[in-house]
Amino acid sequence: MEELYIDEKRNLELDKSKNDFFNTTVGKVIDNTVNIAIKALVPDIIDDQVINVKDAIIEGGFKEGLEEIKRSGTNFKESIKGIITGEFKTIEQMKIAIKDGGILDFVSLCVDKGIKCLSEKTGIDKSTLNLVSSGKDLLVNQITSSIENKFTEQLEEIERLDKYCEEWKEAYNDKDLGKINIVYEKIEDSLENVIQIESVLNKVNNIKNLNELINSSGNFDLTDEELNLAKKI
Repeated sequence: MEELYIDEKRNLELDKSKNDFFNTTVGKVIDNTVNIAIKALVPDIIDDQVINVKDAIIEGGFKEGLEEIKRSGTNFKESIKGIITGEFKTIEQMKIAIKDGGILDFVSLCVDKGIKCLSEKTGIDKSTLNLVSSGKDLLVNQITSSIENKFTEQLEEIERLDKYCEEWKEAYNDKDLGKINIVYEKIEDSLENVIQIESVLNKVNNIKNLNELINSSGNFDLTDEELNLAKKI
């Protein structure tokens, strides 16, 4: 009975993580790119067929691929975990995800599953299946390229965010209240556009807490207790 409960709980967690994935930056990129790629591979495809093909690639491919990877426990690259969750511990880990082939491996696995799912679907004409199957490499490369481009954009935004954090620290050291508030607004705006990286989020949270303490007290002479609290909140 207990084993059944554990299996049900794990399945619920897997379903949630698969749905959450398509709300991440990478998930949204995949969803949009698959849609564009299908129309490029099968230009004369009707809307109903687009939905069926996309459903096979997304539901039968990426969502099932995610389940297989997650069920494998620790037997997959750390960088792929970041691709799936949309979260990385460090900037370097995100760079590795782009360079080490993890994205290509992940996409290729999922597209293979998607095409297999498509071949088992009823209502898909043979010519459409053949065009999608023969265009597998194009589909894999297009999705991989889109994810890599998005990650490259994100890295540029993260570097910009890191620069704002350094500017805030300089203003803090100069005890310039007006400047820290101006720079903090830039930090908040930039933060909305970046993928979650633990080391960067920790730095931003510390700045956020310090910024609030300074504005509430009206001075920069914070106690050691307040400084330590800002790091923990």
